[in-house]
Amino acid sequence: MVAINQDLWIRSNDGLRSLRLSVADYNTPGNHALSGEVRHRIDYDTDFLLENVSLAYFDNRLLFTHSPLLYENRGICHGLISLNFETLNRLGSGGPPAYDGDWDGLKVFDIITTTVNKRDRCFLAGIDSSGNNAMYELMDEARDYVDYSGVYVADDPQKVIESRRMMGDGPDSLKEIKKCSLWVSEIEGAVAITVYFRPDWYPFWVIWDTYTLQSDLVMGSTSEDALEVGAVGRAFASRLSTRTAPDELEIVNDFPLNVGFGFQVRVEWTGHAQIELGDLHMRPLPESDYADNPVIFDGLPIKPIVGVMVPAGPYEFDTVPSVYQLLSWEFSDTNWQTVALQINAPVAGDWSFVVDGTGTGT
Repeated sequence: MVAINQDLWIRSNDGLRSLRLSVADYNTPGNHALSGEVRHRIDYDTDFLLENVSLAYFDNRLLFTHSPLLYENRGICHGLISLNFETLNRLGSGGPPAYDGDWDGLKVFDIITTTVNKRDRCFLAGIDSSGNNAMYELMDEARDYVDYSGVYVADDPQKVIESRRMMGDGPDSLKEIKKCSLWVSEIEGAVAITVYFRPDWYPFWVIWDTYTLQSDLVMGSTSEDALEVGAVGRAFASRLSTRTAPDELEIVNDFPLNVGFGFQVRVEWTGHAQIELGDLHMRPLPESDYADNPVIFDGLPIKPIVGVMVPAGPYEFDTVPSVYQLLSWEFSDTNWQTVALQINAPVAGDWSFVVDGTGTGT
């Protein structure tokens, strides 16, 4: 339990709760926690080990540990989750608090906050990678340090952002993902960025593009107002755009990976940088107004492949696909009317096909 202003925040068996908000919802149906955004991290916590979860308020954030387990007869947690109240710092009405996400990499016994020389400080008691007891301090900014054994450690933690599933103009229209643009600031030293995407509910992230950025800006070389001559400044990069997304075929739905009804984007980066803005571009694809009955060939249904654009006929084919493969397309003619092309004889030799609504071609 931790006190924040005139409220108490607690970790319950179904997530994070606020006493003040729970009292306000007393006469409403149902109970709801305030941690739905991080359910994938806390839904599997063992109830009888929740007494080992620690909470603290530091740097305008509510910090609490998650995934408790027993380690040599004492409780320990796998990581931290941060709820950021910075969005409330606005003139007028501010936005709701937002989760920074999961801060993993440390196994933590307890979160300790204190005041040293009139300065608020936060320490984490836990164990290191070798299983030894260790004490860490949360800093307001990443920086290199020398650990307790005298070893120099470069502090370049990996940061991750995952977007919500974006549907564009609606969930019922088919789209092709084109590019993702990023605006990056506070670049200090070397920064490596990797962009991933996935269509609809595809279970795996697909790598899209990578960037390597380097801040070579030196303050004081051209400006009289520089704070310190020779100090390395922080650079920025505006509108970093990805290349064309991979279009390998997704075997379950017969769609290329860059075609779907909605897309998620994941950005990972290592080094000191801040993602200011992201912009995802999608292009709508033509579709039939109504679903067609399945095409039957040799007693088996044939799935059409949607979204392949070809010019209006007539057509000649030099190669023949295998039986049951690519037997139907959708495309737009010169009047941008959706028509269907069906190959009638998927065997070697001469082919004939019918273009619905425009006649017959050979």
